[in-house]
Amino acid sequence: MKLFMASSAHLLLFLNACLLLLPLLPTSGQRSTYIIHMNSSSMPASQPTHHDWYSTILENMSLATPNSTTSGRPQLLHTYHHALTGFAATLTADELRAMEGSSGFIAAYPDLEIKLHTTRTPQFLCLNHDTGLWPSSSYGDGVVIGVIDSGVWSESPSLNDGGMSPAPLWWNGTCELGTRCNWKLIGARSFNVSSSTADGESARDNDGHGTLVASVAAGAPVSGASFFGYANGTAVGMAPRAWISVYEVADGRTLVAFTCNVLAAMDAAIADRVDVISIAMGLTDLVPLYEDPFAIASFSAMKKGIMVVFSAGNDGPSNYTVTNAFPWAITVGGSSVDRRLTGTLTVYGDSFTGVSLYPLSKLLVDLPLVYNATISHCNSSELISQAAAGKIVVCHGLGGIGSMFYQIAAVNASEAAAAVFVTDDALFLEDGEFACPAIALDLDTGEVLLRYLSSLPYPTASMEFQETQVSGFLGPVIAAPAIGTYSSRGPSLISPDVLKPDVVAPGTRILGALANPFAVKSGTSFASAHVAGIAALLQAANYHSWSPAAIRSAMMTTAHQLDNTGDPIKDSATNSEATPLAIGAGHVDPNRALHPGLVYDAGEVDYVSFLCSQGFSQEQIMAIVGVDSYDCSSPSPHLNYPSFIAFFPPQPLWPGPQSFMRTVTNVDTKPAVYRAFVRQPVGFTVSVQPEELVFNATMATNTANFVLTIVQNEEPVTVVSSGSLTWVHEEFTYTVRSPIVVVAERAPAFP
Repeated sequence: MKLFMASSAHLLLFLNACLLLLPLLPTSGQRSTYIIHMNSSSMPASQPTHHDWYSTILENMSLATPNSTTSGRPQLLHTYHHALTGFAATLTADELRAMEGSSGFIAAYPDLEIKLHTTRTPQFLCLNHDTGLWPSSSYGDGVVIGVIDSGVWSESPSLNDGGMSPAPLWWNGTCELGTRCNWKLIGARSFNVSSSTADGESARDNDGHGTLVASVAAGAPVSGASFFGYANGTAVGMAPRAWISVYEVADGRTLVAFTCNVLAAMDAAIADRVDVISIAMGLTDLVPLYEDPFAIASFSAMKKGIMVVFSAGNDGPSNYTVTNAFPWAITVGGSSVDRRLTGTLTVYGDSFTGVSLYPLSKLLVDLPLVYNATISHCNSSELISQAAAGKIVVCHGLGGIGSMFYQIAAVNASEAAAAVFVTDDALFLEDGEFACPAIALDLDTGEVLLRYLSSLPYPTASMEFQETQVSGFLGPVIAAPAIGTYSSRGPSLISPDVLKPDVVAPGTRILGALANPFAVKSGTSFASAHVAGIAALLQAANYHSWSPAAIRSAMMTTAHQLDNTGDPIKDSATNSEATPLAIGAGHVDPNRALHPGLVYDAGEVDYVSFLCSQGFSQEQIMAIVGVDSYDCSSPSPHLNYPSFIAFFPPQPLWPGPQSFMRTVTNVDTKPAVYRAFVRQPVGFTVSVQPEELVFNATMATNTANFVLTIVQNEEPVTVVSSGSLTWVHEEFTYTVRSPIVVVAERAPAFP
């Protein structure tokens, strides 16, 4: 598992990180950490608490399984009451086998290792002080966002409590020693406990990831914020009046966390009564829903009415890479905003502007510009020094982001004064950092520069840094949003019947709080932080009356699919139109989500019915939904979800028509008529019955049912074909859109 931040400082780590799944059965003398799922109804009456029960089990187990090669006894690390019922402990192979025979035992999950995965976005998302979601929600006042991450830097100006109210009377959270809480930061606890870490560490953020996520979701306004002059402006989170509670689970020194600690944090967040949980991390190696602690814990949160927001992952641009694809949560991909952080190269009056984040204020004037075949790939600091000492060197970056890092390192170790990198690597342009004075030009701009240089015998140039371009403001239009190359794509290997990600939000080059005090980072972590803040605003605006499914539906059905130029949102990896496998329902639109017209609602019963149709055993379903009674007498694959995905394998396996049953709820409560408009996927015919939905004034007729059917007409010409269903209000007050995705492959079967 890893935190989904595509920071360039860790970029090679996240591109190559592999989940270290601890063996199910360690050697007889070796202890490993396991999460033990227990049936609480099996607790003996003689035990006063669950903690006592678990302690007794471990003590008896130690006596029953003596092992001279193992020092010490099983260690009880965490006790879980809300995310699931059970505990985490260190066990040997013999002890684990004995545990499986204990009364009340449901399952054992090996602990999984985790690698650690704004001044413009409020305006880009059209949040303003006069109309829309901000004033309607009182900026998130009365909502608590729980951030499960690497901790918090409580001295950050984004966590100042000016204008905030004290923590509510019902708040159960606490602030541990070592963290300064206030009326903004009302909770801070550390759960960074495992077999390899010491108990009692504070919730202080040594990495910065958690502080940045918290500030993007709900940071207080801070004027004059910037990253060394880049992205200057007023930094403010999506829900600036919401309370924040932070749960530290990741060691900022080693960039490692474990699922047992994350599960303990989720357990505490549920008990503390947060309203929204933000989790910017996920498993790298996929496991079934019934073995995924995040799936189980987020189901428990959903039952309590808590909206859980997950990042989709940074393993794009390939399909089938999305993680956290739980039907009861919201999964968020990352996109760009209409702002560029740049530097400029000027050659005899002609300017070439490229990406830069070089942090120092430096002006280079009339230095020789060097480009030749010997040093064009800039892979030798010695050759660069010989050819370009005290000069600006031009490097042609080919071979991907790994090659770019080597080039930057070579230039930084050389005697060159600065560098210009010409690259076709979209990921570096989205997230590259600069250890030396440099700018990066895309391939088209770079080729213009190289042709120009070939006509000049002894070119000289000047360079400036710390520039910020905003679309249309004394500069060119910057097409946005565009889907980040890093952002993970669907379909989900775990739950392919549900389209994931659900939506996308700003995740590329986002300014947020850090200890110094601001930084610019990229990744789906920050996209999900935006959506967590927007979810808090929607809860506040609707007086906590909407379910998590209704909030997700409102964001999905009002999302937009066009960029600021009026063209379809593009995929940065291909520079072509993005498919719903990358953008889900589209780019989140907070103000439109405030008034969605209709919502696709769902609750615990609906999710259980869906799980019952997925071929899981009774024990597997129990592991997900808990030990409470549930009804599988009417299993249904027709989960009331605001999107549609169907798999049509090629001939001779063409399936017959595929139908989807849905129910929509009129949240406007006024009488209304909606009519269906369908955009057909190429090669398929989509029909909807009925084509008209009528809602009367009474609450008894506040819902309506329909069936959507997909029929294949011809052999698909592409693997992915997409369309949409839009319910349009008779007076065009609302448009309620759902994406339709048809994949010309057999649905994946998880091993």
